Amino acid sequence: MKLRTSTFAACTGIATLFAAAVTVSATPKSVTDPIQSFAVLAGSSVTLTDSLVSGDVGVDHGPLINTNSTITGTAHVGDSVAQQAYTDFLAAYVALARMSCDQVISGNLAGQFLTPGVYCVDAASTTTGGTLTLVGSATDT
Repeated sequence: MKLRTSTFAACTGIATLFAAAVTVSATPKSVTDPIQSFAVLAGSSVTLTDSLVSGDVGVDHGPLINTNSTITGTAHVGDSVAQQAYTDFLAAYVALARMSCDQVISGNLAGQFLTPGVYCVDAASTTTGGTLTLVGSATDT
């Protein structure tokens, strides 16, 4: 999995967003972009159990199952906002998958500080017993 550290890093395993159909853009979208308000975004279903979610929850198509959970944002289930956010996420994923790696990292990533770049992460990587820190500013590309 490739991870780009920048303003929009890892929508928890997810990534920096947006690219044109043919070219890849490293420029993050503006803060007013609706996808940035999502704390949880999925394609086919979301299940929340005894959770506190600070932000919007979206599912492109499928159910939102909420059992004793509080959502402080808006739930977008199959509406145009969720659909566009998920479409944008998929486009970003494809664009990131096409980028070449600046560095391959693996093992326990706890305690590491990663500067802006494109990292290929081993499937066996973890962040056990510490914090992985993404270092950068809003102007880094």
